[in-house]
Amino acid sequence: MIKVATQWRHFMNTTNDIINTFANYFSSVYENYDNIYVNYKQQTPPKVLISSLDSCSIDLFEVFEALGSLSSNSSPGPDLIPNIFLRECKFVISMPLHYLFNLSLSLGFFPDSWKTSFIRPIPKSSSDLSNISNY
Repeated sequence: MIKVATQWRHFMNTTNDIINTFANYFSSVYENYDNIYVNYKQQTPPKVLISSLDSCSIDLFEVFEALGSLSSNSSPGPDLIPNIFLRECKFVISMPLHYLFNLSLSLGFFPDSWKTSFIRPIPKSSSDLSNISNY
C-alpha cells in the first residue's frame, strides 16, 4: 500500500482513508464538473439530436480497426475485459459490436454501463508519491 499524505502532511493509514483523500482532492480540483454533469443529466435531449443519430452509422471496418489499435498497456475498464483480449478476438467480435453500436445509434439509446469508467491516479514521474498533488 502506498503512503499518501494530506496537504498538512498527515499520512493516511487505511485503504478507505487513501481513497477518500484522493476523491476529495480530485473533486476539489474539478469542482465545476459535478454541476455540469448534474445539469446535463437532467436535461431532456433535443428531438433533433435523437432523430439525427439514426442516420449515423459505424462501418464494420472502423470497429475492426479500432479493436486492432487498442493498446495492451492500458488497464481494462469496468467490464474488466483486457484490451489484448479484445484486440486478439477482433475477427470474432467485430460483427457483434458493429451491430450493437449501430443499433444504439439508431435507437438513440446508450446504456449507462457504456458511460462508466475507472479513474486511476497515475503519479507524475520522479515525484514524491506521498504528495497527493503529484498525481
